[in-house]
Amino acid sequence: MDEPLRPHTPPIRTAAPKRVYEIDGRDRLLLPMVLALGILCADLLVFSLWNTPALGITLLAAAWYAVYFWYAGAKQVFATRAGLLLFCAAALTALTFSLFSNPWLRAWNLLALPLLIILQVWEGSAATRAPCTVPAMAAERIVLAFGGLFGSAAAAGQAAASLKIRCRKRGLWILAGTFTASVLIAILLPLLSSADAFFQYVTSGASAWLALHVPGWVLRIVLGLCAVPFLFSLFYTLRRPRPRTVQDGHTPRGLTVDPIAPMIVLAALSLFYLFFLAVQFTALFGGERYLADAGISYAEYARSGFFQMVFAAVLNLSILLLCLWLCPAQGWGGRLVRILASLLVGLSAVLLVSAVWRMTLYVLAYGLSFKRLLTYWGMAVLAVLFAAALLAVWRTGFSFFRVLLAVVIVGWIALNFMNPDFTVAQYNVSLSLRSPLTQVDVDYMARQLSYDALPALEQLADARPEHSGCRRIIAARRAQARADAERWESWSLSAQLAALNW
Repeated sequence: MDEPLRPHTPPIRTAAPKRVYEIDGRDRLLLPMVLALGILCADLLVFSLWNTPALGITLLAAAWYAVYFWYAGAKQVFATRAGLLLFCAAALTALTFSLFSNPWLRAWNLLALPLLIILQVWEGSAATRAPCTVPAMAAERIVLAFGGLFGSAAAAGQAAASLKIRCRKRGLWILAGTFTASVLIAILLPLLSSADAFFQYVTSGASAWLALHVPGWVLRIVLGLCAVPFLFSLFYTLRRPRPRTVQDGHTPRGLTVDPIAPMIVLAALSLFYLFFLAVQFTALFGGERYLADAGISYAEYARSGFFQMVFAAVLNLSILLLCLWLCPAQGWGGRLVRILASLLVGLSAVLLVSAVWRMTLYVLAYGLSFKRLLTYWGMAVLAVLFAAALLAVWRTGFSFFRVLLAVVIVGWIALNFMNPDFTVAQYNVSLSLRSPLTQVDVDYMARQLSYDALPALEQLADARPEHSGCRRIIAARRAQARADAERWESWSLSAQLAALNW
């Protein structure tokens, strides 16, 4: 017998509970601070990014850490030695913007500074799980940074709503009314000035000032308000991180392979490089005689194999570390893999020495440039990393990634503070003064190098009056330096010294 049809009752849908954030007095004071920080970010990154921001980036980093220390506390910075070192690296990187004026280094420092800050602020946080000695820590901290930007954005609204009733009813309305009136006056003043000649005469100065400055600052405030929820969320997450723990007794197993596969790869590469070095020995380490016999110029000789050899050295380092990671250290297979890895390190070192030799011949013939100096720096970093790789081969538990991180950060900061443009110009000028027949590219040093090269150019102009255009180019660069030194966003010590003709 069929059962009677029952009326269908739709399921009751309940709204998802609204997340309630813990808000205190410090959170409410954070709101105007992140608004000011957002306006400063808008001014520098939107309006002044293409006008060589210098001191502005240093002040932005200082403002970030001032708010961070006040709100989250400095204990996270000093919680670990790695966090303290990363903070020092971030501070020195931010300082380079107000000291030097190399545009290439500034562009890369704009990428390096946020990365260093991300690595540093989450180093002492309870939300991090991966230590600073493993490659996964960088990815983990970047994910935490993006999660912090968007994960607690609603906390800013709850912090604003938690203000006292009197303050909310009066203070916010006063602020809204003042802002609205300012916008309306900025619109009506030029409109009415165009309708009445006498009124235009009386208010011409104010109208011009408002037309020049008000739209830009209104846009800055709007962009700053748009950034408030995300900046507030980021600071809120740093102060109240959600701990990430590993399950007790859970030990992740790493990927391992049979030692025969790394042995074949390392042996094949070593035999290939031995054959290559045997065939190219004369070309690799040949001098002027070899070049004359072969009819090859210094430029062709240096460039023909330099970049290929550097690429081969980097590839060898990557393959070596991968083989060590995949192959267990115990047993005859592990020992043989380490012997072959050591042989590959030695052959890679020979390739690196050859690249240095080629570049040195090129520099002796054509002088130094910023790219060639950067090349020397890269090869020095590779040499240190190969030495660390050799230690990783024979020392169990040696953290290569920790050395990699330290070498890259310290090496990059050292490159900035060695003042590369001054070093390049000083070397070329000294070479020209020692060897009168040596031709130096004055136009390159004056136009493509930064203000840091001007003192060396002044020395060349005094010693070589025949460079008639040198004085003219120097005068033009000093005028440009004075323009940069007059704006606080683009001020730097390099521009100031060039403007003062020190």
